[in-house]
Amino acid sequence: PWEAVYVQTPGERAERVDAATQRRVAETLSLARQLGGVPVELKGADVAAAVAEYARRTAVTHVLVGRSRRGRLAR
Repeated sequence: PWEAVYVQTPGERAERVDAATQRRVAETLSLARQLGGVPVELKGADVAAAVAEYARRTAVTHVLVGRSRRGRLAR
């Protein structure tokens, strides 16, 4: 199985992120589950470090990284 990892940074705490963004994250992780993936939610100030630590801890051999199509100003 494959895993879809979301890293919540301190700036993305529930009280600081709008409902639409929270809904998109939930929908994306739900889609991963529907497609046979395992959704994983991590917390960390440094996204790359959190993913690397998770990969080491769980013996992940391949990491594919994506980002939102929305620009930084839209966030």
